[in-house]
Amino acid sequence: MRRPLLSIGCLVIGALSAINLLAQEHATVICDEETFQMKSPASGTLKVKRTVNVRNDRGLPEATFAVFTNQSETLSDFSGTLTSHDGTSRKIKKKDLQTIAIGTGLAEDAYMMVYQPSARCPFTVTYEYTVQYHKGFAVFPSYFPIKTEKTRLEHGSYTLTIPQGTKINYLVNGFGSPKTGAGTYSWTIERYEGFTEESYMPDIRSVIPSIQAAPQEFMYDGFPGRQGNWSELGQWQYGLLQGTDDLPAERAAEMKALTSSCKSDLEKVRVIYDYLCRKTRYVSIQFGIGGFRPFPCSVVDKTGFGDCKALSNYFMCLLKSVGIPSFYTVLDTRRSRFAPEYSSLGQGDHVMVSVPLKEIRDTLLIECTRRLPLGYRPSHVAGHDILVIKPGGGQLLRAPAYPDSLRLSETLADVRLKADGSAAINMVDRYCLDKTEPWLEFRDWDQLDKVRRLSSGLGIQPRGLTITDVEDNFESCDGRKGWYPWIRIHYSLECNTFGKASGNRLIVPVNLFAKKMFIQRTARTQPIQNQNGSLIHDRLIYRLPEGYQIESLPDPVSLDTPWGSFRSEIATEQDNIVVNLLLHIKAFREDRSQYDSFRSFARSFNSANDASIVLVRKDSTP
Repeated sequence: MRRPLLSIGCLVIGALSAINLLAQEHATVICDEETFQMKSPASGTLKVKRTVNVRNDRGLPEATFAVFTNQSETLSDFSGTLTSHDGTSRKIKKKDLQTIAIGTGLAEDAYMMVYQPSARCPFTVTYEYTVQYHKGFAVFPSYFPIKTEKTRLEHGSYTLTIPQGTKINYLVNGFGSPKTGAGTYSWTIERYEGFTEESYMPDIRSVIPSIQAAPQEFMYDGFPGRQGNWSELGQWQYGLLQGTDDLPAERAAEMKALTSSCKSDLEKVRVIYDYLCRKTRYVSIQFGIGGFRPFPCSVVDKTGFGDCKALSNYFMCLLKSVGIPSFYTVLDTRRSRFAPEYSSLGQGDHVMVSVPLKEIRDTLLIECTRRLPLGYRPSHVAGHDILVIKPGGGQLLRAPAYPDSLRLSETLADVRLKADGSAAINMVDRYCLDKTEPWLEFRDWDQLDKVRRLSSGLGIQPRGLTITDVEDNFESCDGRKGWYPWIRIHYSLECNTFGKASGNRLIVPVNLFAKKMFIQRTARTQPIQNQNGSLIHDRLIYRLPEGYQIESLPDPVSLDTPWGSFRSEIATEQDNIVVNLLLHIKAFREDRSQYDSFRSFARSFNSANDASIVLVRKDSTP
């Protein structure tokens, strides 16, 4: 879907490095003053003045100039100044900007105007620029004065000037109520100290100061609409769908023939979904109103491609041709919640199809841009808010989430140890629900890619990895309620350094295949959040080398905490050692003051996996 100016901040945010715990401040935004004047429903002007002091190279993203432009939005004026560490200055002109096409499809009209400062740190850069809006806007330019970690804001302000009588919705974070005057809304922030990226932190957009606003009545590319509430916004979107359902008569006849022997609507949906996946492919299309309005069915039928909007609309038309109703459905794949009090066009980034089926007492949410097992709600859908577009308007619902018990990763390892510390290993990896998503096309990969993928997930350096069997239920899914996908991958390998030989002893880690829980040693600055709970089960059988016996085994571990539970059981069975490790991570959100408790839980889990089994030669004991 087409993205509004809000995405400038989101694009930079999405490019942030994963974790950085350095205490040094990278940049300071000395001022960021932005004003948007709505001249009419179809036109407006954004003026920005921004000054950033860059302390080191990590602060460069905050000082990078980046503005989206397209047929509706143009950069009409630009100037800048870069002041080096020695006090010398040079002008930055519009001709110094790079123009970068950002489309990934065949019909996008968006470009980014970019300037990347090139100077020895520290330096200061100032930008002053104007963006003109020509064909209307559904949302006002969003305000994100800080976009990267360890950046301090000294002063920021955002002002909206709108025609008298214009009603707006707004959503703010880190600001109080606006100062209002005759057709103006103004927000100011002084001295924001910045943030540090941390593991298990909330969505960054809930951390940084921001302002999003939208007119309740709008004009976008010649199409007027209302978004005072979600129902009104849905009515506008429903209106855009009108006239796009021109499925050719021969295709409708083909669908009826394909489904003539089907005994249920569910079976018809499966047959038509198979057809869609065979005959179409995904291509991004973000051109003008095409960012929100799908191409007509006849275009998709002729070309065989479309974006999420076009393919979803085409699938709906195919279903309609055999008498099955369905609904265009908007969601945000990045965030699970729409802001209920801020109904606005810019919050969704994806479209799927809702198909209610009375025979199974369920509604299927169907992804049309890639083939998924029918009936499965992928990770970017399960538990997310969805806006279902119906003739009477939009209906805000929530896609059902799955229980933690189904979000399973399981490793079964049969390890035949050798006296030199090497091992021959038979493995079975089992994944359920969204854990299967990286593996859905596994059978179609070439052998080298399969081996590389399996090898990269291990905590050892394997050799001679051989895949012996792959099982899954992807094709057997019938869309029934409660169905979930799973896959089992059987393979064998060898490792030269699984254990460590030390004199008469062999030291073996309890679980080399475990992925550690990351913890930080510095003081926590953000709340602690985990969006979805899951289960991790590792069962390992260690077969002792000939002539060896057990000298010591780690003690069992049992933890029950607000963060989750962990069980570690180590036993002997017929001269073999059997290790069972079960971790349940819960969904949670807690204040940063609770981080010591979480850190203790994570350390106990990591320590239990790092503990050692000690074997000794029988002939060395008295």
